[in-house]
Amino acid sequence: MRSPWVTRHLLLAAAALCPLYAPPPVQVRDESELRFTVQPSSGPRAFRGRQFIDDKHAWIGLYRTTDGGRTWELLLPPAGLPWNFSQADPDLANTYFATVERGWIVGDSDRAWTFQTEDGGLTWRRWKEAGAMNDAFFLNNGHGWADIYDDTEKTHQSYRSDDWGKTWAACGAKLKGNGPRRAYFVTPELGWAVFESDTLPFDKVAKTDDGGCTWREVSETKWLGRNPLHWVDLHFLDKRTGWLLGTSLGVLLRTLNGGRAWQRVALPRGLDLPDSVYFSSIHEGWILGTGRAVCEKDSGVFHTVDGGASWRQLTPREVFTGTFSVSGRPLIPARWKVGKLWQIFGGNAFSLAGDQTTGLRDDGVDPHHRGRAPRPPLAGLELPQAFIVAHGRPCAARNQ
Repeated sequence: MRSPWVTRHLLLAAAALCPLYAPPPVQVRDESELRFTVQPSSGPRAFRGRQFIDDKHAWIGLYRTTDGGRTWELLLPPAGLPWNFSQADPDLANTYFATVERGWIVGDSDRAWTFQTEDGGLTWRRWKEAGAMNDAFFLNNGHGWADIYDDTEKTHQSYRSDDWGKTWAACGAKLKGNGPRRAYFVTPELGWAVFESDTLPFDKVAKTDDGGCTWREVSETKWLGRNPLHWVDLHFLDKRTGWLLGTSLGVLLRTLNGGRAWQRVALPRGLDLPDSVYFSSIHEGWILGTGRAVCEKDSGVFHTVDGGASWRQLTPREVFTGTFSVSGRPLIPARWKVGKLWQIFGGNAFSLAGDQTTGLRDDGVDPHHRGRAPRPPLAGLELPQAFIVAHGRPCAARNQ
């Protein structure tokens, strides 16, 4: 029998001749290109993070539609990444698109990065500069502007593009504090934006004459006083005429001199949380917003033909018809991107409800919509919660 002393020394000798087994090194994922997984979805639950590209293509967070909202897909990032793209909620992803193929998404980690796609969201590569895209705006001629926030330096940098975001050039000095958001341009040089305020009880509005490289505050809105106010949307017809929409009290302002002075315009009664404003002329305009009641006439899309002196809420049938009106005049302007996206979102919700207020058959087909492909049957699905919150449940479906 071998003694314990001999056994111990034999094992030590074997260990010296044959090192202990070491597992292979862990393969580090190549994060230079991320491939997202596409899966069918019933659609988003919220109306945040929306991007409307054309009549067929839209994004709400990580959800996209390529057929005008008839079907939706959810794009999921690879597992095990250090980047958080949606704060655990696909509706909250920050996505920006210039074309159907080219867009950007923000990923948060120990340092935020912006990723760019050139194939409609299937694959993403890191943008050339570190930082999170805070806002972006593109005119119809391909001129664009973007604000990038560097969370390490705590600064904002403006970028300009003249080729739909294929190439970018930084312009202007870096800004400390809060940067421009909800920008609206009428030319490649002239635009307005909102600056969120940390010290004032309301956000500030600024104007640029050099394409977003520098901004100067439009101070005439300070007359609103001590009421807390956040500007949620801007819309301009030209260099002189524009509208500014605010919440949480519900405020609509109009300027006739490029923002040097603003006058208050009445909102629809009960519209506490307006979301988007669009005017096609000094007289005719539309507002999308939320009231506190459900199934009441204080939430949805409202229309004015007298500059806001009076407003009429569009019916569910009119919302569903929207830009596809066969009467010769669309009920929702085709150029109002948020309105068009709301028609997609709200129109699907109305078809989900299947009640008599929509004029739809039980199979989801609109008998009055000749020439359009019928929508797929959607019976039995619940109305999206965000639609109920932002428009109110159709009254006929209230007790279901």
